[in-house]
Amino acid sequence: MAAKKPTTPKRAPDRKTEVLSIRIDPRTRYGLELLSRLQRRSATGVVEWVVQEAFAKEEFESYDNGSFSVAEVMDELWHINEIERLVALALRKPQLLTFEESRKWAVIKGTRAFWKADPAVRHIDFRAFNWDLVLPLWERIEPLIDEAVERTVIRGLSEEALASVGIVPATPPRRVASGLTPLPPPMDDFKDDDIPF
Repeated sequence: MAAKKPTTPKRAPDRKTEVLSIRIDPRTRYGLELLSRLQRRSATGVVEWVVQEAFAKEEFESYDNGSFSVAEVMDELWHINEIERLVALALRKPQLLTFEESRKWAVIKGTRAFWKADPAVRHIDFRAFNWDLVLPLWERIEPLIDEAVERTVIRGLSEEALASVGIVPATPPRRVASGLTPLPPPMDDFKDDDIPF
């Protein structure tokens, strides 16, 4: 009897393209076919070309820095990971967040463990997010955020929820009367005589 080969789990394929289904009227579809014949491209190639042209021409108005094309803003905001795109969009162009994204952002912004700086500060930036903590655990954190978004009152994740994915919040430093936080003594300074039992 031949031994069975162990099966290796299938990896999700790396997506180099995304599928987008659109509805267009027959006249526009016919125009797309004519344009693709004229340019000797596929219909997909023509649509991508038209969209890229629109990215270069359409502009975002900025009150303090002039205007930027969609392509320039996209270059600034694009990241491979969804969470990085969401944080970049929320910090740089919050007016473009969808309703669902703004709810997720409320949970993320309200979770203090995700931030190196206090997120209530007016000018937090992309580097203030605790990427070293969040990225490795994102697959476990995201379901917690999705659950929190469904609540009536949106707030950051609780310490119990964070502990369930292995995040233990840092304890704040103790304050003393002088206002300075005392450093703990080095472990080498302890002797068996110092132990009171």
